[in-house]
Amino acid sequence: TRHSPEDARSMRWTLRLGTIAGIRVEVHVTFLLLLAGIALFTTSSPRDAFHTVLHLLLLFTCVIMHEFGHALMARRFGIATRMRAARSSRLRTVRSRRT
Repeated sequence: TRHSPEDARSMRWTLRLGTIAGIRVEVHVTFLLLLAGIALFTTSSPRDAFHTVLHLLLLFTCVIMHEFGHALMARRFGIATRMRAARSSRLRTVRSRRT
């Protein structure tokens, strides 16, 4: 796979969560900072912060499952994929043609 210079720079700040069905799943460090910021600045107790983070992670899991639908369909058409929760907290499926 070919990566742009922007991908190479952002990879330094990316944590690999694992591989599911042969597709790498990554999260950008700033996504985790966003979760922490929301938990710290929008809640009034540790219990509320825990529940807020739990709800956001459940939402993130639903988005990952949705994106896997796209990634598996892309694979069916010969397109390699990798998933990354990017800086803007959106999930991005990076595609490149297999050679």
